[in-house]
Amino acid sequence: MSPYESNETMTGFQPPETRIQRVKAVSLKPGGIRRNSTIALAAVVCAGFAILLYSGIRSRMEAEKRLEENVKSSAIPVVTVIHPI
Repeated sequence: MSPYESNETMTGFQPPETRIQRVKAVSLKPGGIRRNSTIALAAVVCAGFAILLYSGIRSRMEAEKRLEENVKSSAIPVVTVIHPI
């Protein structure tokens, strides 16, 4: 580059430098594998807890529905009418 050339344009803007960074593709560290398995185990435990919670709520709703049906059927008064002869 000669002393008369510049990277600046007429507006005074200077373009940023472009850098290329190299990244390692895969890093197999024992700690990384242990961390991944811990996260997977935590996800399985959370999923199991969610299933138990759902089944518990669902069974309570079914029991409430059965109770409501029983109460409605029991609430019908039984009346015996006797006519004098």
